[in-house]
Amino acid sequence: MIILAATGLAAGQTKPLLLGLHVNHDSSWPVQVDFDLWRTLDSPSGTMWKDIQTGPDSFDFSRFDQELQDAALANVEVMYTPIGVPSFIASAVGYMPNDDGPRTCACNYTVGGVSGCYPPKDINGDGSGTDATWQNFVIALATHVHSNHVQNPDKYADINYWESGNEFESDPQQWCGSFAQLARMMQDEKAIVNKINPAAKVMTVAMAWYNLSDDFAYLNAKANVNQAQTPAQLADIIDYHCYVYGYKRPEIVVATLAKLKQLTESIPAAAGKPISCSEGGWIKTAPVTWTDAQNWLSRYLLSVSSTGIIDFNLFMYDNYLDNTSGGPGPLAVLWAPSTKYYCSIPASPGDFCSPEISWSRVYAWLEGVTFQAPCANRRVVGGNVWICEHTSSGQYQTGEFVWYDALDETREYRVPYGFTEEQDINGNITSIVPGQSILLSNSPVLLMSFGKP
Repeated sequence: MIILAATGLAAGQTKPLLLGLHVNHDSSWPVQVDFDLWRTLDSPSGTMWKDIQTGPDSFDFSRFDQELQDAALANVEVMYTPIGVPSFIASAVGYMPNDDGPRTCACNYTVGGVSGCYPPKDINGDGSGTDATWQNFVIALATHVHSNHVQNPDKYADINYWESGNEFESDPQQWCGSFAQLARMMQDEKAIVNKINPAAKVMTVAMAWYNLSDDFAYLNAKANVNQAQTPAQLADIIDYHCYVYGYKRPEIVVATLAKLKQLTESIPAAAGKPISCSEGGWIKTAPVTWTDAQNWLSRYLLSVSSTGIIDFNLFMYDNYLDNTSGGPGPLAVLWAPSTKYYCSIPASPGDFCSPEISWSRVYAWLEGVTFQAPCANRRVVGGNVWICEHTSSGQYQTGEFVWYDALDETREYRVPYGFTEEQDINGNITSIVPGQSILLSNSPVLLMSFGKP
């Protein structure tokens, strides 16, 4: 098992990673759960390049301004995802990833459709050209946001993390250009951002977890310009997604992130750099019921948090439109505006969905925690007992998060030496006796020892 080193955490961070969210509706602010980071992808129109830049030299920051004010009130950091090339900037020609010929693509709604996935017309397939339109946009956005933050630091959030795109290396419906173009745009982006806001971090494209060969090729790409650098060289943070299909056991994410770490370490320029999972959760198929979704999310969050990545962003806070009485839709959800969407835990306004219980408990559990290694399984008849060993700087000193992964089944577990209290996902604490057995289920529990490790 490979341990991922959690380097590059924000100053003052007392959890093993930042836990962030995506917010899909303006009306969902203020977000009513604790979180550390807001990622702009799939926010209401107003954060995409095509929404902000309305003409060659005109920009409309009004919608983004409001969301950055909301983020400041929530006291969270901001990760900006640039997508959606404006139609008056987009090329009429697409390029193969390795610039070995033209291609056409069907751009999807996430980039504004039609031409939003095509590269800017002033950058060639090999990364040469002026790249002036992209540079102008980054200058305008970075200057506007950073200056507003400096003038009103408590009321207007800055962009702390600049991504270089979203799954552009693997999804032609989001990016119909070459890897060399992406390398050039990242090189220009980093030069501009470092000049305007030296504290900000520049990240690679948020790469898919399922196509490692494309990830490798992208990370090693170079533009045909003087002093060209690869995304692996340029990046402050190596950025991936880490979804798990909802019908599968969420602990798979431990092995997924280990493979992504191996890929990163195989590239000398990327080795040792912090790793982000900027987007994850369940995808395409949801856990079977609301109870299963609650348990699935707690197991997934603990598994992700143990791997040493510096942040994780759940997709998403408010994906309530696909909810049913039987369970959530194909993406995670914590909150809905009313009980109409089958969420019934009172909030103000709206209602929490049952997975919120897991989010809030795990968020609290992780305060002051240092994992000894990624969560590990102990194979037993019928399934696996998962154990996440850690120390704590809080009220207890050593702990285990532990659960059984066979769906809707239970398993006895002998309490290790030194552990005297157990807390469940609802916060209930009971006394336990070392050497005696407790009953594990799909819902994780925290075992606590108050002696020295």
